Amino acid sequence: MIERIELENSCFKNIDRSDYDNHIKSIWYFNSKNKWHRSNGPAKIYYYDNGKIYSEHYCINGVRHRLDGPVYIAYKGSGEIYFKEYCINGKEYSEEEFEKESKRLKNIERNLKLLDKK
Repeated sequence: MIERIELENSCFKNIDRSDYDNHIKSIWYFNSKNKWHRSNGPAKIYYYDNGKIYSEHYCINGVRHRLDGPVYIAYKGSGEIYFKEYCINGKEYSEEEFEKESKRLKNIERNLKLLDKK
C-alpha cells in the first residue's frame, strides 16, 4: 500500500507499507518532475521488516549528490554500516577523493557568499 503526501514546493513523499502488517518498507521523496529529490536528507530510505533502516540514497533532482557524506549507505540488520558510496553531481569518488573535492566546493561556496555580502 503506497501513501502519497504532498509537501512544500511541489514535492511529494511516498510511503510504501506492507500489506501484511502495515510496517513501512520504504519512503521516497520526489520533486514536481517525478525525480528523486530531497535537499535536507535521503531521497530514498528502505527498511528491514523490523523497522531498522536497510539503506539510504541521497539525490537532488534525480542525480546522486551529497557534499556532507556518502550518497549511498547500506546497513546490516544490527544498524552497523557495511557499505558507502560517494558522489557529487552524479560523479563517483573514493572516500579520500570525496573529502578533497567536497572541501574544495564548500570553500568556493563560502567565498561566493562572502562576495555577495560586499
